[in-house]
Amino acid sequence: MTYHLPSEWSDEVDRGVEKATCGDVKEKVDAGVKARDLLTASVWFGAWRVIAFAALIFFTIVALAARYPQPSPVHVVILAVAVGLVVGWRQRSGPSRISFDGRNLPNSLVALAILLMASSACGNPAEGTCPANLIGGPLVSNSQAAAMVVATPRSIVETGPNGPANAAANNYFSTVDQADYMAQLAAFHATADPWGGVTARIDGACPLWHPTTAQVLQWAAHKWGINPALLYAEATIEGDWDMTSIGDAGGSSGVLQVADRPANRPGGEDHAFPGFAGAGSMLARESTCFNADYYAGHLYAVYHGLMVGQKTPPGDINAAIQEWFIGWTATAPGPYSQKVCTVLARHEWTTKFFRGQNVPY
Repeated sequence: MTYHLPSEWSDEVDRGVEKATCGDVKEKVDAGVKARDLLTASVWFGAWRVIAFAALIFFTIVALAARYPQPSPVHVVILAVAVGLVVGWRQRSGPSRISFDGRNLPNSLVALAILLMASSACGNPAEGTCPANLIGGPLVSNSQAAAMVVATPRSIVETGPNGPANAAANNYFSTVDQADYMAQLAAFHATADPWGGVTARIDGACPLWHPTTAQVLQWAAHKWGINPALLYAEATIEGDWDMTSIGDAGGSSGVLQVADRPANRPGGEDHAFPGFAGAGSMLARESTCFNADYYAGHLYAVYHGLMVGQKTPPGDINAAIQEWFIGWTATAPGPYSQKVCTVLARHEWTTKFFRGQNVPY
């Protein structure tokens, strides 16, 4: 690493050296001290310059990582060129070496900004808008949906402190007393909105043994003809892949934040969906399969215009996603659906909850 003294400092050092070779002892000592101080200041100046450039490069990498959790080779090349421009290769006497030269900082920053804008242009043009083919597959039975499930790794939630609670919720249907479960379902179906017959299919009866959360989401998605990646994206935004999550002032629960309670806030009395009372009150909180089944069935009903009085236009998947956030008054896509679709396009769950491991779909 090479540090360069400003010209005025170099002149002062030369004068100090000249004084140090002639004159009385005091002048020699003073000149030596002054030269030493100037050299020390130069070293610190260079060190802070290096730190500033290192910080700039670091935050550039962080920004690109946040923007592109799964970067393409194009992004890697762009970052390499940007770092090269900021650091700067300069030919000097002797071999080429890296030079942290602050005199070219403005030009380097402009070049970096241009490269970052070019990187944005390389992004997925579908971010913010979900493709129409996310939904529309055939409705299948619980067992047929289970046969379509593929193996996945466990999320960091499942391997962390909340892992046992999530494992119990994922495996709830296979371990609960079936008579008790049927009583819970009967209570739910007795008061839930019918949604054109959709709620009759919502039962959380996933014939899976010790599934991962991702496998439960796959099962529910396949059952309702939905791409599982959409449920992955919703789980990333809504419940952070954690069945113990409680939101909306206590009114929503689980990986997909099903509204199963009045919200503890002004105007929150009507927050809960019908059906979550009495014996059925804990279904969305105790069973990941039911939580996911309910979300997927709800999305299917909204997309097909099966809810009485709904204002959401049928056939618009983005508006149907928005409806989960603001309710039946949603008439078009909005910020929430854009957020979901951006997470979907970037597969953000892989970096946030799977340490970069691939998750099928």
